[in-house]
Amino acid sequence: MDFLLVLRTILAFFTLLLPGFAFWVWFHKKEDDPGQNLAQILGISFSTIALGALIFYVLKLQISGWILGSFMIICLGLSIFGWIKKKPKFVWWHWAIMLGILACMIFWRFWQARDLVLPNWVDSQHHVLIVRKFIEGGGLPRSLEPYLPGPFYYHFSFHSVVAWFASISGQNAAIATLMLGQVLNALIGLGIYALTKSITKDWRPALIAAFFVTFVTKMPGYYLTWGRYTLLTGTYILALAMAFASKIYEGERGAGNTISLGLLTAGALLSHYLIAFLLAFYLIILGLDWMIKSIKDKKWDFKGLLSLLIPALSGLVLSLPWYLHVLKHSAGRYNVGLSAGRSHFFPKPEDWDYIKYVLGPTAAYVLIALALIGLVITFIKSEYRRIGSWSLILMLFTVPTGIEFMGFRGDYFALVTFIPISILSAILLFWLAERLQKWRPKRQYANFFLILASITMLLWGIKQNEKAINRVTVIAIQDDVEALDWINENLPEDARFYVNTVYWGYGVSRSVDGGGWILPYTGRFSNAPTTFFPYGLDSETNAVWMSWGNRANTITECNEEFYSLLADADLRYIYVRDGVRPNNQENVAGIQSQTLLNCPGITQLYQNNSVSIWKLD
Repeated sequence: MDFLLVLRTILAFFTLLLPGFAFWVWFHKKEDDPGQNLAQILGISFSTIALGALIFYVLKLQISGWILGSFMIICLGLSIFGWIKKKPKFVWWHWAIMLGILACMIFWRFWQARDLVLPNWVDSQHHVLIVRKFIEGGGLPRSLEPYLPGPFYYHFSFHSVVAWFASISGQNAAIATLMLGQVLNALIGLGIYALTKSITKDWRPALIAAFFVTFVTKMPGYYLTWGRYTLLTGTYILALAMAFASKIYEGERGAGNTISLGLLTAGALLSHYLIAFLLAFYLIILGLDWMIKSIKDKKWDFKGLLSLLIPALSGLVLSLPWYLHVLKHSAGRYNVGLSAGRSHFFPKPEDWDYIKYVLGPTAAYVLIALALIGLVITFIKSEYRRIGSWSLILMLFTVPTGIEFMGFRGDYFALVTFIPISILSAILLFWLAERLQKWRPKRQYANFFLILASITMLLWGIKQNEKAINRVTVIAIQDDVEALDWINENLPEDARFYVNTVYWGYGVSRSVDGGGWILPYTGRFSNAPTTFFPYGLDSETNAVWMSWGNRANTITECNEEFYSLLADADLRYIYVRDGVRPNNQENVAGIQSQTLLNCPGITQLYQNNSVSIWKLD
């Protein structure tokens, strides 16, 4: 990476702070600590960027470089003017400590991703393609054409933020996705800190929960293996939205908190549909708690309820144009009710095994045990009861009963149970420390206990989570990146590739190697154009494209079937990485370069260690 690119990358990270920082300067709360402030700044920035993309989409306007630059100048001006006028409380060493902790979290996430050259697994490919289209189209796309036909109707908060970052940094969409994805993974700890602090009103359990979710639980660190970057963004914003909803519900009803909840609600709704579902459940729990209190006190504080409902509904209204667009184009694709799956309340052993794998490793199982005890504490202490109720519902959803809520299976909910696990286990430790403090008020037993318990779990978790990547899911290596760069520099933009494939699911096949990155990385078509293509295709075209990928699954020779597929799909180029055994299967997948050497009418254009590129004469 050259020096100028490094400087632009650093600048791009700082510009991500600008919208949220300008907001924070004007609406900051003096009682919030740097961890809460930093979490709010980034959450407001991400939500603002996503909403800005949606506004320009609705107005049918393109976001040009000068518009982006003008917006940053406005944010910078508001920040400077607000700082002079408002004079926010700023204890530099408090901020230095929190920034140092966040830097350690970011370093850890980058360390876990150190062996990757491109974002991992299959989902990453269409995420990068969407980011690419964002950048090229100057905003939220109406379709992914010319790469994939059909309307675009997918959650997009993550893609809008990465497009912002990539446009300013000069990084290509793939590297920008990998870099910012790991930063987002680290920021989950910051979001959990803000949520836990809003519940407990103490920084100690908040910091413990942040450490647990970063270093001890498998998720969200394991998202790196799957490329679940959209869920990362949503989980971060969800934690912040829940934090501000809790503040408002408890009486902190200033303009800053109200606007923050509205923006964060919109950001959450645009980030992931599961996140929207979980946020709605938390808001419903707050509403039910308000109703129970009102009945008990025989006093109906409608002002308090409206202070929560108005910003939440405002966020819904802001995101409504996109949801109407999604509903229009996804009719029949998503289940919006309650359904029972194949197991019908009798989970199979493999269902439990998968849930256990997702919730692991062993150190995390200990946290789960602590969290279950902590769950009891939340129902004993009234101030924790709301997060306890939400956590209980989420944990019950995780049980593989075969019931689907809004189309989400139990294993989907298992992917976000790190939120209650980390918070409830921290609450339990803090509760035990409080008991120690009352027992020996003049001693430091309570703090010693918290430090000892936290360090023990941290060291254990770091050891078990050092390797966050399942090697089976690594599709691209350095040889692939070099070959893809060569394609960008030497082949026409309308080149169409044959790549070796393996069956993926739902009638779709994926590439076994870096060939799956040809479309998102170079813009050239292949017979495995990411697993995202069925979203926008009509049924007839979808069946044809599926057949191209599936027919390649069994091809290992230059036979009639091979040439027939090349002709049917108009594939003039061939991409091969030798020796790939997908999913740990015994046999090497697909056609190999040694076979292609003897194929009539095929000429080798490129060779780099394991990767070769060929052309049909």
